[in-house]
Amino acid sequence: MYIRLAGALYLLYLAWQAIKPNGRAVFNVQILPIDSTFKLFIMRFFISIANLKIAIMSLSLLPQFILS
Repeated sequence: MYIRLAGALYLLYLAWQAIKPNGRAVFNVQILPIDSTFKLFIMRFFISIANLKIAIMSLSLLPQFILS
């Protein structure tokens, strides 16, 4: 019950921020810096490690190729 109420209040707060005079839009387009290829690779590597299905597949397949 309290989580729903907190969520509804948060949505009302976001609506007020968007509607009030001189308010900020929630979905403003921002120019972001371009990340390096290495940084993107490292980010994807850790995301893949955190994925349980990928971890199980890696643990089941890698020993077959390492020991051969």
